[in-house]
Amino acid sequence: QVDRIYITDNEVFIVDYKTNANVPEVANDVPNVYLAQLATYRELARGVYPKHEIVCSILWTNIPKMMIIDRDILDTTLTQLNSVLS
Repeated sequence: QVDRIYITDNEVFIVDYKTNANVPEVANDVPNVYLAQLATYRELARGVYPKHEIVCSILWTNIPKMMIIDRDILDTTLTQLNSVLS
């Protein structure tokens, strides 16, 4: 379930809230399960909004800290997820 979504004329912003006590410093250290969740949300949003840029982020509520997840990280995660599911 997407925690927050905001849609403009050109972009879709997806925000997922996480309450981890240990917040990663960089997006590459985000647990794979969270990256897979966001990659899946992004892929589904692409189907609904094919002309929009989809921006995914995590809001770490313990600090608080907003972390935008780079599209390359989500692309790699989606490829890995698809290879596991195939």
